[in-house]
Formats: sequence, structure tokens, C-alpha cells
Amino acid sequence: MGACTPVTTCEPYAASPTGFFEVTAYGYSAVNSDFEIGPPCTPSSAEAVKPSLPALVLHAFQRVPLPLSELSIQPPKGKTLVGLETIFSTKAAPFTKTLTLLNRQVQLRIRPASFVWHHGDGTTQQTDWAGKAWDHDSPDIDGYITHVFEHAGTVRPSVEVTWEADYRVGAGAWQPVNGTVTRQGPSTDLRIVEGQPVLNGY
Repeated sequence: MGACTPVTTCEPYAASPTGFFEVTAYGYSAVNSDFEIGPPCTPSSAEAVKPSLPALVLHAFQRVPLPLSELSIQPPKGKTLVGLETIFSTKAAPFTKTLTLLNRQVQLRIRPASFVWHHGDGTTQQTDWAGKAWDHDSPDIDGYITHVFEHAGTVRPSVEVTWEADYRVGAGAWQPVNGTVTRQGPSTDLRIVEGQPVLNGY
């Protein structure tokens, strides 16, 4: 269980003379947190000990293991041509995660929100989808995420994915997590070469 800065909140608790107790959470992992009950507090003192549950959920979301966004490039085999529409895509699908925070079950619905494609030549582009591989039944190049390299050489493109989430406590209503998480995927080698004209005889 990884260490982190303790977070103290003022939580409702019927046995407290004020109806609230201070709760300090320690050592978040993607699954659980340790916590201890402190002295009674009041709603006014809760303002002094924020962040509250939404901030705890964001902190836990930031520690959830997210899928590694590997880059797919076409043409394949790590080589493309100067001036060719090179196609980029990755895999990033929504998923759910159940956590235990302050002894309560919290569900997260996690999904990709945006993608930043680092082409490796100093340029980038941002999209709201993961792209797709070339399909002979969909020949319109405008239906793909592409980039045209202008110079020969070797580059190391990658994709950066920003994830967002909703959460609910128990069977409560879904509400957005107040923050996102961005992960940089691994880079890959790509050679850009000049096309050579070939004269075919008949």
C-alpha cells in the first residue's frame, strides 16, 4: 500500500455528540484505504478539514491503474513515406472499478475523454476518439486520424490519453469526478523514407 499525505474530513456519524466525527484516511491504493476516527467535529469545522468525499474520490481515481495506450501506425512494420497520409490509432475503452473509501463502497465509471497524438516531428493533434485501423470497406481517409510527414528521418511518436470518470456511493446517484487523469503511452520507432520512382517496361 503506497504512502500519501493523510486526508482528514468531517463525516456524519450518529454516535458523535455533534453528529460528526473527524475521519483521517491514510495510504490509498487502487482498492482500499486505512482510516482512523478522530474527535467529534461540527459542520463548521468541516470547512477547515476539507477536502471531503469528492476530493477523496478524485485522489483514489488518480491512483487507479489505467490501460497502457499503445500506438498503432499504418503503414505497418515501422516505416512510412514522406507525403503519405500515415494513420494513427490506439485502444482505449470505458471500464468500471469498485473501491472502498472510508468503509463505503464507491463505484467508478472510467472512460477516455481526449487524445493528444505526438507525431515525433514536433507536431501534435488532439482528438476526442481513439481512431481506427485502415479498413478497405472505408476508403475515405477523412474517417481516420492521420498525419503527413514532410521530411525523411526517424521519429518516435506516441499518444497521450486523458481519462474522466463518474462515481457513486453504494446505490446512490452517479455524479462526475471533479478532475481527470492523463497518461502518456509508450513511444515507438517510425522511419520516414523518400519514395523512389520506378520505371516499368512493357
